[in-house]
Amino acid sequence: MKLNNPFAHRADTLPAAASTEPAPACEFVPRRLVCRPSHRLAPPQPGELMLWRFRSEWQGLSRDDAYARLSKAELMRVRSFPNRALSKRFAIGRAVLRGILSAITGVAPTGIELNDDAHGQPVLAAAPGAQAQPVEIAVTYAGVWILVGLSTARVGLAAHLPPVLKREPGPPTRAMASVIRVPARAPDASVQARHASLVNAAGPTTLDIDVHTLARNEPAFVIDVPPAERWQLIDLPMPGAIRAAAAVAHPVARVHAFGWLGGGGIDG
Repeated sequence: MKLNNPFAHRADTLPAAASTEPAPACEFVPRRLVCRPSHRLAPPQPGELMLWRFRSEWQGLSRDDAYARLSKAELMRVRSFPNRALSKRFAIGRAVLRGILSAITGVAPTGIELNDDAHGQPVLAAAPGAQAQPVEIAVTYAGVWILVGLSTARVGLAAHLPPVLKREPGPPTRAMASVIRVPARAPDASVQARHASLVNAAGPTTLDIDVHTLARNEPAFVIDVPPAERWQLIDLPMPGAIRAAAAVAHPVARVHAFGWLGGGGIDG
């Protein structure tokens, strides 16, 4: 199906160093989630983005099976988190990622060599039998969801969750508006997700771009970032008020979206 706009944005834009233009047609192909290593997958091709969306729950993948896939360094990282929820989320995300890469390369999940970059993002170091095309990886978290992206070019993912409204101390009152603190005005949530995905992919040089240039009604568009980089930004449909986006360093004609059909549970 063709991407349509799942979100509402401000339509106005302001002049900025970065410039945008509509992207060529981008096909969004929702698929069921399958993460079994025995289920072979073709690697991403130029012009494609492969996405996985799944819950951070033990569904179809037991705790023991997940931990058995992890490297010693990953197990140490699991133990370094301040609470069990974060440890569990990381373990599930990394175990599923290893299953995905195993299905692509034909290498056992434990044989996939992954390193972490300075921002904690996984980097595929080497894998016997890996495809000739490079594989870039991005991982982000969106509430109960884990998102994984694979591309032949640099890729970044980001999500923006709705703010939690806080009640001021005091007795309950009918005038709820008087006791609810509304956060200070910020850029549209979709714009924030787009900007964060671009920063995650392109690096800190994009921190200072005018975010209003990202306030477009198209769910996929191209942005030129000085001195000479072109990125495609793609809105990712998410439940509720969650907003998510991907930034890819080449034009994307097709998005294979695993986990956008079905309930988001992990199938092995």
